[in-house]
Amino acid sequence: LQIHFNEKNRYVIYSTQKILKPYFIIINIININVFVKIREPQRKYTKGN
Repeated sequence: LQIHFNEKNRYVIYSTQKILKPYFIIINIININVFVKIREPQRKYTKGN
């Protein structure tokens, strides 16, 4: 019974990861874009000095 439960659990985790993977990729892309936008003015400012 315990082995069966673990197998089922693993399948559920795997399927949810498959569903959520695109969302994580999109979130990572957004985070990178925001980080670059924040860093860009700072870089120009330090380059000006």
